[in-house]
Amino acid sequence: MNHGSQLIAASIAYLTSAVLYASLVLGAHPERTRLRLSIARFAGLAGIFLHTASIGTRCLVTHHTPVSTPPDLMSAIGWSVAIAYLILDTLRRERSLAALGALAFSVSFLCVFCSSVLRLALPSPGPSVAELDSSVVSLHVIAVMLAFAFLILAVASASIYLFEHSLLKRKKIVGGLFSRLPPLATLDALSLTMISHAFPLLTIGCIAGTIRAVASHLPLADSHTLLSVATWAILGIYLMMRMYSIGTSVRANYLLIAALLAAMLTYLAPNQIHHFS
Repeated sequence: MNHGSQLIAASIAYLTSAVLYASLVLGAHPERTRLRLSIARFAGLAGIFLHTASIGTRCLVTHHTPVSTPPDLMSAIGWSVAIAYLILDTLRRERSLAALGALAFSVSFLCVFCSSVLRLALPSPGPSVAELDSSVVSLHVIAVMLAFAFLILAVASASIYLFEHSLLKRKKIVGGLFSRLPPLATLDALSLTMISHAFPLLTIGCIAGTIRAVASHLPLADSHTLLSVATWAILGIYLMMRMYSIGTSVRANYLLIAALLAAMLTYLAPNQIHHFS
């Protein structure tokens, strides 16, 4: 299989896993719960395997890192989200995490899909940039990418928390959907765990980026840098809120959503320093 075929197969596996996890949450065919959970996990694992093979094949062909173009970076983010959820699911093995699995593999599928659209939209297969193959820049990009993946999982957990909290406020807590969602305390702890990984990774990424900019005599105050610092600051405030029990969990979870929006703007914002061509 070539790179494109592997990526298509990976996206199908991700989508299959997301749909099966979602069916567990929605309660369809409860008599086949264990079978569907096993198939969902297998499909997710198959997607990761195929996606890894696709990334490896493309690196062998282009002789560049897997984050050398915008489509490659988008694809790598989806891969990182899937890997992060796989690690979480392996450690916890809880059926109640099905809702998080549905969101995680949906994000992975969308990242692969968007990367394919970006690749088709480029006038050429996409020029790779030599600077992205340097160790410092690679550390910067990979650390930020992994931090983004952990942030996505944290926001997925926070979103489920807020949805479940709204059900609780409306007293829709007897059986049904509410009973198939993770406990609020579990979701809260998961978000904190994910951010506890994302924050130091983002710190490393920002430091590596600063070192590279200073060494290259580049200005630091571009839109990406400022938005990255804003994201880093929001995550720092979130950790302080949780560490010192400041505010409510609901407010803290809304803060995570704000951090994700800032991170998305970091990727989308036009700039002069961060570019791929």
